[in-house]
Amino acid sequence: MKTQYGKKKILAVLIVCSAITVITTSFQDSSKPAPLTLPKALVDTPKKGSVHIDIDMKDLNKAMEDLNIKLKEVDFDKISKEVTTSLNSIDMEKIKKEITNSIDAIDWNKIKMEVNNSIKDINLDKIEIDIKKATDEIKANINSDEFKKNMKNLQKINKEKIQKEMKKAQEEIKK
Repeated sequence: MKTQYGKKKILAVLIVCSAITVITTSFQDSSKPAPLTLPKALVDTPKKGSVHIDIDMKDLNKAMEDLNIKLKEVDFDKISKEVTTSLNSIDMEKIKKEITNSIDAIDWNKIKMEVNNSIKDINLDKIEIDIKKATDEIKANINSDEFKKNMKNLQKINKEKIQKEMKKAQEEIKK
């Protein structure tokens, strides 16, 4: 019994010591303030000459060898023969006859009559009224105070300044 009681006591002491160790190590640096770090600026375009490309030459050489092997396996003579037989099997006379028959089957007189009937159905008076309404609306908009105000604002814009800024922007883009 004594050995069991002694083992339990040792086990309890070990658990308490382990808990104390875990707690002290977890709060070890909590008194130190965290260093202030600023985020790094992202660079979206590399400077000239600063691009470094690391290529694993072994992988590249292996890929080139695999490509050469695959190209050697391709039977170009067989492909050429198949293309030639396909081209020879095309019956140009048959295609030409089908096209000629299709063109001959078109009823040009019927199409002409339908176009003429469509033109007759157009109501020129209605179109003229619609055009007049549209021009009246445009005139009303041009004479409105809002349009005049917008035109004055457009005249205030410094065109030379904008052109200079555009040239600067183009030069920066070229860099």
